[in-house]
Amino acid sequence: MWPSIINALALTAAIILVFILSILPARKGDRNLYLLILLAYLVVHLMGGLLMVSGVMELSIYALFSLSMVVLYGPTFYHYMRKFHGLPTRGYLWHIVPVEAGLWSLFLLHGLGILETPRWFYNLYYATVLLVYFIAALKLRWSVPLKQGKDWMRTITLGFGGLIVLYLAESIWMSLNFDSVNRIVIISTTIYNLFCFVFLLISIKQIITKPEAFSNMRIRIPYKNEKIKNIDEELALILAYVLHQKEYKNPDLNRNLISEATGLGVHRISEIINSAFEKNFNDWINDHRITEAKTWLMHSELSIKEICYEVGFNSKSAFNQAFKKRTQITPSEYRLEQVKSR
Repeated sequence: MWPSIINALALTAAIILVFILSILPARKGDRNLYLLILLAYLVVHLMGGLLMVSGVMELSIYALFSLSMVVLYGPTFYHYMRKFHGLPTRGYLWHIVPVEAGLWSLFLLHGLGILETPRWFYNLYYATVLLVYFIAALKLRWSVPLKQGKDWMRTITLGFGGLIVLYLAESIWMSLNFDSVNRIVIISTTIYNLFCFVFLLISIKQIITKPEAFSNMRIRIPYKNEKIKNIDEELALILAYVLHQKEYKNPDLNRNLISEATGLGVHRISEIINSAFEKNFNDWINDHRITEAKTWLMHSELSIKEICYEVGFNSKSAFNQAFKKRTQITPSEYRLEQVKSR
């Protein structure tokens, strides 16, 4: 009875969290998408667990189902961490496909009698996958500076980290005692669901009290001609959008986007920037990108390519060219100089 109740509570909390996230104002493809995918895995997983403890799903079927879902946690969690820190994920998305395909290929070969795979190997497989990605996520969490969302990063790391640790413990327990698999699965699933329920409750509380960690809403700055009396006020509108909201990190940023946000004309934006900074629009934007790039080069272990995308450049060559134009050295040389000066 209690396993079913705890599972149902965890499932309800997961569905509530998915609903809250889905209505938050956020741009398509942002970090919330990855979190929603993680939660979708969790919801499906919890549904399977509820069917298992209710006697609807056979334990052997649930074991395969659970294993295939758990393997997805590691890669997706890592991708979410990268997205939360504003790092590129395009080159990392392909990881999930071979991870899952490899597992199901083993299932298929075993089922067809082509390859006899011991049960402990499956445990070793997903334990390795989870550990590799979780360690990578922890390294990212510790090495990349984060000004906002620290509380949420702590919660998500402890939450999904705890789930990963629980499954690693379950895999070790089953590997050591195959004769009691039924009892082990029931006990470990109940503990997992209880932990999951508490983690989700904390997440719901946090998302309600600090929604800024989950939303990429862009504040539209109202503009009325009668209120603009001089260039200083117009410049303040541009700076509020480009610098305070860090829109310069958007590789697609242009004068049209600024115009939509501030109400200023495209040509007027150029005039203001030229007058205030004696620079053209692109050089002014790149100045801020390079300034932030220096911070990342000094205080993080990210690669040059990762930093390039982080600060808003579309290519490493453009980044190198802009960086050298302002410092007379390459990003790699700058990082080396900083290391030597410590």
